[in-house]
Amino acid sequence: MKKTKDNFVTGLAIGYQWLANGFKVKVIDGADYRLVYPLKVFKRFPVEAKHFLVDNFVYARMRPLTLYGYGPLFFKTGRPTWQSFIDDGIIKDLPCIGDLNQLPIGGLIADFKSANRSLIFFSQQAAAPLPPIKTLANRAVLALSFGKDSLLSYGLAKELGFNYLLVTGNEMESEMGDEWKIKRKIISSFCRQEKERVHFFKDNVDELFYHPQISKKLKEADDTNSMLAYAIEFLPFIYWQRAKYLIVGNERNLNDFFINQDGFRVYPAYDQSTAYTSSSNRYWSKFTHKSFEVVSFLEPLYNLAEMKILFSRYPRLLQYLMSCAPEKGSKERWCYHCPMCAKAFLYSAAVGGDPKKIAFNRNFFEKKHSEFYPLFAKKKLRHYERPPQVKEEQMLSFLLCYRRGLKGHLIDLFKKRYLTEAINKEKSFRKRYFGIQPAVNLPEPLKSKILKIYRRELSSLK
Repeated sequence: MKKTKDNFVTGLAIGYQWLANGFKVKVIDGADYRLVYPLKVFKRFPVEAKHFLVDNFVYARMRPLTLYGYGPLFFKTGRPTWQSFIDDGIIKDLPCIGDLNQLPIGGLIADFKSANRSLIFFSQQAAAPLPPIKTLANRAVLALSFGKDSLLSYGLAKELGFNYLLVTGNEMESEMGDEWKIKRKIISSFCRQEKERVHFFKDNVDELFYHPQISKKLKEADDTNSMLAYAIEFLPFIYWQRAKYLIVGNERNLNDFFINQDGFRVYPAYDQSTAYTSSSNRYWSKFTHKSFEVVSFLEPLYNLAEMKILFSRYPRLLQYLMSCAPEKGSKERWCYHCPMCAKAFLYSAAVGGDPKKIAFNRNFFEKKHSEFYPLFAKKKLRHYERPPQVKEEQMLSFLLCYRRGLKGHLIDLFKKRYLTEAINKEKSFRKRYFGIQPAVNLPEPLKSKILKIYRRELSSLK
């Protein structure tokens, strides 16, 4: 494809088509990208809110295409109400994208900002604020992914007496079909045993970034601002439920960052940080007349504390835990060769739990698994493992496993390399990783109820 003088590959027209139960995003001829809902949910979604959803969701997902060299972008939508906030979220993710792709971050930011002049909208007028949501204080929509964060959130919401709607997104099924097959079985078992109903929406819009015509493969650029897009696509359920809260699983560790070689702060997922959630809630407050906000019960907790509470307070939920993409054709929910597997195994064992209760059937203390732990890895780690707090949390975890008499090559390696350091820093490690950190985005009286549970479960561990 020929580049223009502005260094763009080609222009793209980005349109949409309403469906009875959602809408279709039209970018490349012959490709089918849809966001669809249960028909009864979408029918009751106000027309003004539908336009807000399509303008802002499409822009949030498609704006990263300028990072791939595409432009100008012709949006057959209105100018998004949240354009500046969406742009700011992408800019905050550019240090991570630049670091992952070994690209100069300053240049990425400059190119992204300059691409604003290549954005053309069908209507320059932004949509009006969202219609008021006639919310009820104890109603919530809970985003259920079946990771430890969402399962713990579910256990808490049920215990606190919320009137909740459980919603799971079927995302990119053609790319992750095997994972979805296993998850469907888990959901079926969950609904039957918990006597719950899970509502679904289907979103395959991100499959655009895997299309053969998208010539440049840019790691993680398609994930930028994903939490905002995720919240926006929950709007039909929020109106239907008259929900005061959208409950997500943003954990404390997502506030952590590392400094790269060029001096930039690199957040693994800035859009799941406390600062980003606070900013987004200012927008939600303004555009929903203070009727709705995004909250995470887990904002004050690190991984170890989460796993401890899940094992001790809600052990029945462990059987549904799934935090990995399994091997193609596998019937197991773990791939057994990634850092997510290592974390699940280590943190389960560290809090005195049995990894078999989360369907983990291998010993991840064997030598061959060393590359998946920040403490021992020789290869370059994923950005999620590079903040220094990850290494600290795993050092404390190995110390706890060592004291419990667990065996394996990596336990011996930990003893040799880190035992003295871990003992010397144990007090500060426990305070952070079994402690309760500030909960900026938890409103009262919800905050006091949740922290009371955490104090009860964690008081003996700090």
